[in-house]
Amino acid sequence: MHKDLWKGALGSLAFALAGALCLAFADLSWPEAIIAWATVLFFGGGFVVLVTRLWRQASRQPTFHARIPADIRIEQLDPDDEIEESWSHTSAAQPLLRVTAQKWKEGARFRWQVYAYLPTLVHDPVWSEQLGLRLHEALRKTCNVVEVGRDDVEVWVVDGEPEGRDLVANAGAALASCIPAILPTLQRGRQGP
Repeated sequence: MHKDLWKGALGSLAFALAGALCLAFADLSWPEAIIAWATVLFFGGGFVVLVTRLWRQASRQPTFHARIPADIRIEQLDPDDEIEESWSHTSAAQPLLRVTAQKWKEGARFRWQVYAYLPTLVHDPVWSEQLGLRLHEALRKTCNVVEVGRDDVEVWVVDGEPEGRDLVANAGAALASCIPAILPTLQRGRQGP
């Protein structure tokens, strides 16, 4: 995302400078002068807008839902043909905190899909709803997220241009905040009635 914005900003600056140089050094007829002024104003404005957007993105810090445990590993994975970017959030001590996020290539309605393992194990309706709400809120609070939806028990879809690292970190932190209360329920479920 940042790379594309920088490319656009530099391209806009180049066109604005070309128009300005034409105005300064070329002997232009009035239609040519109008075109040169329009080029300077349009591309100069585009440059200002893109640089402002980059500055705002750089100054905004991701909001994390909860403290992240010390043994968490967040890493970028190798994508496949249909996936542009893939991230993983894992904990050696607590496998229930596993989260993955995949950014689909252009054309998908929701570019990001976030997968959380824990919700598939929680059968208590109260905790299932609570866990879903916390994950939804954590993803929604991630920088540059426009919309969040739930696609399946363990799948959330995200629209916008967030960083994959931030998505898995926030989702994992939301899970970590629920683990202490959910573990007794999961252990009772394994023991049976």
